[in-house]
Amino acid sequence: MKKLLVFIMLFIVSVFMFACKKEDKIGLDYVKDKGELVVGFTDFPPFGYMQNGEYLGFDLEVAKLVCEKLGVKFKAQYIDWDAQVMEINSKKVDCIWNAMTITPARKENMIFSKPYFETELVVLTTKDSTKVTSVDDLTKDGVKIGVESNGTADINLSEDDKYTIEKYLTVSNALFALEAGNIDAIVVDKTYANDYVMKQSAAQEKYQIIDGTVGEKEEYGIAFRKDDVDLKDAVDKAFDELVQEGKIAPIVSKYFGESNGFKR
Repeated sequence: MKKLLVFIMLFIVSVFMFACKKEDKIGLDYVKDKGELVVGFTDFPPFGYMQNGEYLGFDLEVAKLVCEKLGVKFKAQYIDWDAQVMEINSKKVDCIWNAMTITPARKENMIFSKPYFETELVVLTTKDSTKVTSVDDLTKDGVKIGVESNGTADINLSEDDKYTIEKYLTVSNALFALEAGNIDAIVVDKTYANDYVMKQSAAQEKYQIIDGTVGEKEEYGIAFRKDDVDLKDAVDKAFDELVQEGKIAPIVSKYFGESNGFKR
């Protein structure tokens, strides 16, 4: 009986130590050990979205190819964009790959890949809008601006009290609010406005993009936990190899055509 108890105790200790050792792994070792890269995304066409139960979008297609290069499975995980830091640090996801603008504030909590896309913020409003006909109109009294919560437009406009903003979980939700007349305009990335909204014939009848931009140009990067430097480097290397092999160009053309901000 004593020998059996000793054996059981040793088994429990060994399992506990193995579990701890596994949990201690970080970066590329952690992902390789799991056998999958969990990619965080939210509803932001044409970079990442779900349609009929299928994961689609430029970022997710590229991520799948990168996973093949790394020898791990691809797993897409929808996240709460407003809680992006918690989502990645809790290891719910291994990276956030969804048109994420590289900003000084975000770099305090995460590390980023090399930039792979350049864009800027534009104003999207209804075709019959009389309250917003120029970028300058955004600061007028009574003008309500829709933004994605914790998105770049939210970060930039929230710093200036001359804007009245309404925050939404996704840009799609902001579009519903614009159509319902709850807000007067949306400030959003040009890639979303041009390459998703305005390519739809129904949207072209409802919306317009106002001339001009809001703020400076911005760059997209893939975000990782601060300790996962080797994972970031491995993803960057695989991404660059895919570009050199000519496997990214067809995906760029598929989602953006000839005019785009891809920069790797």
